[in-house]
Amino acid sequence: MYNSPAGTGKRNYCYMLEKPNIPDEGNHSRLQEEYGLHVTALSFLPIGADTGTVVYRVSTAEGLAYFLKLRKGFTEIVVTVPLLLKSRGIQEIIIALETRTKQYWRILVST
Repeated sequence: MYNSPAGTGKRNYCYMLEKPNIPDEGNHSRLQEEYGLHVTALSFLPIGADTGTVVYRVSTAEGLAYFLKLRKGFTEIVVTVPLLLKSRGIQEIIIALETRTKQYWRILVST
């Protein structure tokens, strides 16, 4: 889908982010198993510029909220660079949550 500003002849491509065909129950159980989170709600958020990534708001029984990001075509650098920056004292950086096995990401589905 695209739009073009009148008279410019340029096309600006816009992508609609859609919820992937992954059952919410599977995400609930993996978050419990891998992170120890007691999920009460998982809300798909149709936001972001990366069409290979989808995001969710995760609410827990403890009243906490988390940002879940699922990527197609994952590369470690998207996690390791923020970890490095945080370790260098940049407080504004948001890093990934560690799993129960002290890892910063999990491969959930083979592509």
